[in-house]
Amino acid sequence: MGCDIHVITEIKRKDTNKWELVKDFVPKVLQTRNYNLFSILANIRQNKDNILPYINKSKGLPSDISCMQILTDKSSQYYDEEYPYDIDFTDIDYHSHSYITCNELVSFYFANNLPDDISISLQLLIRDLVDIQYDTNQNDVEIADTSRIVFAFDN
Repeated sequence: MGCDIHVITEIKRKDTNKWELVKDFVPKVLQTRNYNLFSILANIRQNKDNILPYINKSKGLPSDISCMQILTDKSSQYYDEEYPYDIDFTDIDYHSHSYITCNELVSFYFANNLPDDISISLQLLIRDLVDIQYDTNQNDVEIADTSRIVFAFDN
């Protein structure tokens, strides 16, 4: 049985100081099973023969998550009558909910000497999060200094 990650990406807007969902964007490196990255993100699926450092165990969902209201709020710009949202973090099969900012990922990267293949995966994740910050700024939305991923796993 495999383990999958379910992810949303958020940016923090400077004008409202609130997290906002980046619709239809999941970092490419998280679109497939990457157990080494799962291990680093939340201590999930660690290889017993090669224990990796991890950022933290699951922190739960952030209290200021952008999408919880999207599940039921018909006034949300992301609400869809047929399928309100493709990730329901309240699903009973989801576990190890957590979130990590781009800044936390960068700090972790520089604080740890990771094997090359894992280092590259982490670099790709950071690059995607930095790119989404840049792209959002280009669309006249001034954001604070970070983006984050919010995620959960299922088996």
